[in-house]
Amino acid sequence: MPRKPNSAATLAAHVAAIALAAPQVVFARTARMTAAGAMPSPRDRREFELMHTEKLAAFGDGWLAMCAEAIRIQQNAALSMWNPSMWNPWRTQSSNIPRLFSPGALTRDVLAVTCMGIAPVRRKAVANAKRLGKVKRR
Repeated sequence: MPRKPNSAATLAAHVAAIALAAPQVVFARTARMTAAGAMPSPRDRREFELMHTEKLAAFGDGWLAMCAEAIRIQQNAALSMWNPSMWNPWRTQSSNIPRLFSPGALTRDVLAVTCMGIAPVRRKAVANAKRLGKVKRR
């Protein structure tokens, strides 16, 4: 399966989606809390409980995705060290350096890890904004 490109533009799109969806979710839930008052209905209590569990799940998924991506990057770096040309002293210095250690590689890898970590949070925030936007107000 081809990997989705992880770039600064992708990260910016994720952050922009969260920046648009989060205030909508906060507004909808705050309005629901205010309308529920001291005696929330079972439906309201489920929604209030969901606020906590979904945040924990989204951040847990994000951390897991970031760890998996970081492990993948570290494995690629370790495997690149086994390249026979890396250990050949008769080659020029620049050809001995694997592509993983190029100047833009660190930036690319940090963006990849960050994009993988923020994607579950964006998915949950956008899904909540859509779901809560459809709920009829009392």
